[in-house]
Amino acid sequence: PLSLIQVSNMAQEAAFANVTIVFPYQGKEAVKVGIYENTLIEEQFRIITDTISNEQGELNIKVPLNTPTILISKSIHGTFRFYIVPEETLTIYIYNEKNIKFEGTSEKLNKFLFDEGFISDVFKLKRYDEPFSVDSILSTIGNSFEEKISHLNEFKKGTDFFKYAKCEIMGGTYMNLVNFKNTLKNKKGED
Repeated sequence: PLSLIQVSNMAQEAAFANVTIVFPYQGKEAVKVGIYENTLIEEQFRIITDTISNEQGELNIKVPLNTPTILISKSIHGTFRFYIVPEETLTIYIYNEKNIKFEGTSEKLNKFLFDEGFISDVFKLKRYDEPFSVDSILSTIGNSFEEKISHLNEFKKGTDFFKYAKCEIMGGTYMNLVNFKNTLKNKKGED
């Protein structure tokens, strides 16, 4: 029985995601790549490699993992999060923070996250300039939530990706509501 457990553990440890990060306009890019083991309790990601891309701006990484996870890439272009899955491939072309392209088996998942604004490791709060209508702002936040959930429903419910993306959508909506509440509170303090 022990040898079966050892073989099973060895098989689990052998799982990898193959990731290529490309900086098309810059070779010799310094990059830290890592993963979060648990994003709820960790402030810093665990670094897998701290290296420099080749002269063509390419960096190939075999990421050991047994379950889908979030890969972090940190360079002068910014800090970005990508969703990776064991035994799948992902090529990431980072032109700049607003222009990132994907190829590979995890392309669709990461394109969704990028299009919905969940690739950046920094949550950007919306600004509410005066004059504004409380009902209008709340309606906009609600409509944005519904639209993102509608787009998410294109993916299979119950999967790890679906749960992760739904949490991102809910968290972003909550942050926008708290931010708007604080805007209103500050406005009342000014009056």
